[in-house]
Amino acid sequence: SVDKRLAKLILIGKLNEDTEFRYLSLLRNEMYARNGYIFKDARLKAFFNQMPWYKPISEDVQLNGYERTNVRAIKRLEKGIKDIVAIQEPNPDTLPEKYVSKVIIDAKWGKKEGEFAIKGGSPMHGPEPMIIDKEGNVYISDQGNKRIVKYNNKGELMMNYYYFKDEKPKDAKWGSGGDIIGIRDSMLYTKLNICAGKIYIISINMKTGDIINKVHYDSIKYNKELENLTFYGIGTEYIIDEIGKFKRTDVEKRNIYLNSTVQNIINKNYPLNLGELGGILYIGSDSLKNNYYMISIGNNICIYKFSENNRLLAYIKFPINNSIGNLINIGSEGDIYLLYSSGEIFIKDWKQKFIPGKIQLIKWSLQN
Repeated sequence: SVDKRLAKLILIGKLNEDTEFRYLSLLRNEMYARNGYIFKDARLKAFFNQMPWYKPISEDVQLNGYERTNVRAIKRLEKGIKDIVAIQEPNPDTLPEKYVSKVIIDAKWGKKEGEFAIKGGSPMHGPEPMIIDKEGNVYISDQGNKRIVKYNNKGELMMNYYYFKDEKPKDAKWGSGGDIIGIRDSMLYTKLNICAGKIYIISINMKTGDIINKVHYDSIKYNKELENLTFYGIGTEYIIDEIGKFKRTDVEKRNIYLNSTVQNIINKNYPLNLGELGGILYIGSDSLKNNYYMISIGNNICIYKFSENNRLLAYIKFPINNSIGNLINIGSEGDIYLLYSSGEIFIKDWKQKFIPGKIQLIKWSLQN
């Protein structure tokens, strides 16, 4: 549409607000000038007096139906352009809550303790998923090293939980796991993919790291054992339904929380000049029922915090470059965690080469 094309020209700096409104104003007022309207505005009068066809007759002219339709269309366009050029990035200093960030984990790619590995043979997937418990402990699934790693809220390594240790299970032709994890009481749960048709949930003692149980996921026993337990998969939240199957709840929550008020506020307050908007995603809530949303724009991630009654409380922007994966989670106290893993991929002579970047866990806390 015309307004979208004009908006794009504004974004890339080909037009500015003054130029755009002058053009649209002249286009709209030409219909009055063609009918001999006497302009009071000095700028319009000077412009149309240059036109050989302009004959000022009256301050009361009648437009035909076609002309009235065009005038209304141009006015809508002017309003749309005005809204577009008015969009700007929120200033965090003007919002009621201010956050301070700190890198609490600064890890390397590798196999050693405290390092993370690529999942499988492709460098497109790093460590994922990640969950935060009520005490602020962080659990990251290091699928490439077949373990779930626990850190405290300061980023100190506390425990490694291995779901495949020295050997794979006897019934495994191949094995992978850790793509879904959950916590209840003192037990850590994760899903294992043993081979075709064999998917298990295992329970791990969080104090000792011992594997307690392995249950096929559609059994009655498993359904009772994991009742009301929430799992967090790769960017996805699950619960166990009444027949023991995984059920996605993240989409349902987005439909509830991503209401029109929030969407309008974000649409009016995001940095257009950074690139195309990647969509608004609900990412969670804290114990005070504040809701958090994320959008991706170009090479940036933006996080918005709203109160329960949809008041914008805080805004955070984070640049990402050569990103492999980014996971965002919210702690119960409102801390914001972003797991940022990066690297560069090169393909030469049909061979893929991965140049490691950095793996960081960044934590934003409310500034006291």
